[in-house]
Order: sequence, then structure tokens, then C-alpha cells
Amino acid sequence: MCSSDLSGSANLSWESSELLVTAGDLAIKGTSLVSFLNSKVLVNGGAIRFADATEVSVDSSFFYVHMGSVNFLGDTRVSFTDTALDITEGDLQFGEESSVTFLRSPINLVGQLEFLGDATTHFKESTITINSGNFHAKDNCAVFFEQCVLDVSGTMHAQNEADIRDRKSVV
Repeated sequence: MCSSDLSGSANLSWESSELLVTAGDLAIKGTSLVSFLNSKVLVNGGAIRFADATEVSVDSSFFYVHMGSVNFLGDTRVSFTDTALDITEGDLQFGEESSVTFLRSPINLVGQLEFLGDATTHFKESTITINSGNFHAKDNCAVFFEQCVLDVSGTMHAQNEADIRDRKSVV
């Protein structure tokens, strides 16, 4: 598939399936309700964008993005449980009013990890590894780490009203 745009009020569920997007984006927006269970999502040369007021549940799955980014924007609500997220040559960005939770979900990133605007992001019992890149938090974002391991090969930078909290984690 070259590109996929799920918008409006789409309801979509992937279970024990594989989704491959090449040289295009997977955009989930509008008021869509989307779930992934025991599935693989592979994006090569494009991005995954969660936007608007979408609600997405990802459980026991694997997301791989090569030469592209993953963005959480608008008022989107996303939860990852027992799901690996691997991004090479791209960025992971949380912005606007998004609310995202990672539970027991490892993240491997070669790129920038950015928290902007009023985004709220919770990481619990997860390992976040930035192999080549930096950690940026600014504006009014809220970032919470609980029982996590955060390994950043570059710099960690927080500014403005960024709220970063760490509980029982290793940084």
C-alpha cells in the first residue's frame, strides 16, 4: 500500500494482521476509532500520524518505521500496551493536546524525541532508547516516566513550562 488515510469517523480493527505502507503515510485522523491487536505495522519512507480526536488502542503488536516519523497531534488519545515501537531515521513527536500512554512497550529510536505544546505522555514499565538523537521537551507538555529505563545518546533539553517527572526510573 502506498498511503492510507483513515479520516472522518472511521472504525477500523486489525487483529493478527500485517499492514505495510511503502513510500507513503499512515494517517489516522478525524474521530476515528482504531485498534491493533497482535499485528505488525511496517512503514518504509513515510510517517504514521495520529491527529484530531482519534482514539487508538494498540495491544501486543509491533510498529516499525524506517525513514519516517511518528506524530501524535490534535486531541488524539492513544494507548500502547505490550507493543514495540522501532523508528530508524525519523522522529517521535508528541504535540498539541495529544494524550499517549505506553505500558510495557519498548521504544527504539534513531532520531529526535520531542514533546511540544500541551501534550501529555505517560511511560510505564517501558524502555526508551535513543540510539542517535536528542530528547526535547518544551511549552506546556507533561511527560511522566514510571519504572522506566531512558537511555539518550544525545542531549536532554527542557524549556519553558515543560513538566517532566520521573518515578522509580533509570535515566
